Amino acid sequence: MATGHIRKRPTKDGKTSYQVILEIGVDPITGKRQRQFQTVHGTKKEAEAVLTQLKCAMQNGGGIVQPSVLKLGDWLDQWMLLYQANLSPSTATGYRYQIEKRIKPCLGRVPLKSLNTNQVQAWINDLTQQGLSGKTIKNTFLNLSAALDKAEALQMIVRNPCKQVVLPAVKKYTAQVYTVTEVQNILKLAQGTDLYFLLVIEFYLGLRKGEVAELKWADIDFGNEVVHITRNRVETDKGIIVKSTKSEAGIRDIPLSSKVLAEFKNQYAAYLGKVGKNGFVNSDYVICKSNGEPFVPSSIPQRWDRFCEQHKLKKIRFHDLRHTCATLMIANGVPAKTVQAWLGHSDIQVTLNTYAHCLPSMKQAAGNKMDVIFA
Repeated sequence: MATGHIRKRPTKDGKTSYQVILEIGVDPITGKRQRQFQTVHGTKKEAEAVLTQLKCAMQNGGGIVQPSVLKLGDWLDQWMLLYQANLSPSTATGYRYQIEKRIKPCLGRVPLKSLNTNQVQAWINDLTQQGLSGKTIKNTFLNLSAALDKAEALQMIVRNPCKQVVLPAVKKYTAQVYTVTEVQNILKLAQGTDLYFLLVIEFYLGLRKGEVAELKWADIDFGNEVVHITRNRVETDKGIIVKSTKSEAGIRDIPLSSKVLAEFKNQYAAYLGKVGKNGFVNSDYVICKSNGEPFVPSSIPQRWDRFCEQHKLKKIRFHDLRHTCATLMIANGVPAKTVQAWLGHSDIQVTLNTYAHCLPSMKQAAGNKMDVIFA
């Protein structure tokens, strides 16, 4: 295993720098000790990070990648390994996808020290030409910029070349929602299919796809007539994981109305009737495949898309069924704070700005109330 140490060195102007010394080994020909030196004009913590980076590069590649020849793609890999180690699995998966699919193909082989603003701008323009949304491009760009900020702080580059790049405009997404009449029609079309109960849950509970994929019968408190939402099923590049909900506010209890409670009881009875028959496994998942196994979260929106196509419905995203739930609650006078708790938002502004879409009926009601001016 590579070893090394850090030595504090005062500079002529009275400031402090650190010298990073990496022990490479002994030259087999001369028998002399081999070491690599690098000066860090920063904090001791940053010097320790440089030492860790050099040791990692030596262990992974069988030799040291000198900063002068380090490629951007190699630096992004090191940045993820050293400085993004505490990301949640799903966030780390997203970062790695952006690096491998959107950054490396164009910029990965560019030497880190020679990367310039024009090259980054050309890359941004190319992503725009590919038809990626402004939001997707911005998120990818921010990851690249963060990695280069760290390279600048470690004095691997003189300046972050992302600082003068012009990004495309980010258009705010306006979610589409269904009216009460449309929801009733959809449930009628789904009646008798394996999608019906999933839609009942989504229109009533407004769960995220990972929450509905991980919902178990043990979470249904029939005695107290509530559903306990505590976990999220997540896809990562290392496989499916189960973790806590998106935030502390995501851990919540949602009361069941009498009609929805009856639906849950009917479904539970049907579930118990399948256990042990035709290879049906007792997985305890509320929404499951025909053999009892849980769904991969991404397959749930796919099932919804196929249903929309089959019945020629106004197609909206599966996540917009969650928007629909929130919008219908607000349209029926449910206070925003209650909707916030129902959906599991930590910030009420998310509820108000993102989910409180205005239905035509709400606008008409507002107009009718304004008639008081002309009375």
